[in-house]
Amino acid sequence: MTTYAVSGSPSVCTILSDVFSGSTNYTLNLGQGVIDSSSDDSARWGEIIAGQRNWTIEIEGLYIYTDLAQIYLEQHLTDEEPERVVLAFTPVDEKVFQGNGLVATIYCVSSFEDAIKINVDIRGTGLLVATES
Repeated sequence: MTTYAVSGSPSVCTILSDVFSGSTNYTLNLGQGVIDSSSDDSARWGEIIAGQRNWTIEIEGLYIYTDLAQIYLEQHLTDEEPERVVLAFTPVDEKVFQGNGLVATIYCVSSFEDAIKINVDIRGTGLLVATES
């Protein structure tokens, strides 16, 4: 599988048009599987064709219990039949990535004398669109 990642901080990530406050870092992973299509006619050279594409975003930040985006993601994960999450994120000034996804995991990390941190893993459920802002 061929994969590349874009990491950005500071950056803007919005969930249903609400800014994910306290975000300190995110990683956008874009991947594409490959299918081996080699045959006897391949002259012993491997031949591949493009397979299924996928994307995920991992958001790291400070847990803010009043943040609307964080509240929505928590509710999304605990609903019996969750809706897709609509998100947009801007790693650089001129490009915006937008897509729908499902929350795979949310976990909070806490230690004495430190702020509570939140990590969210969202898996894409279709096309990821990159547009110029």
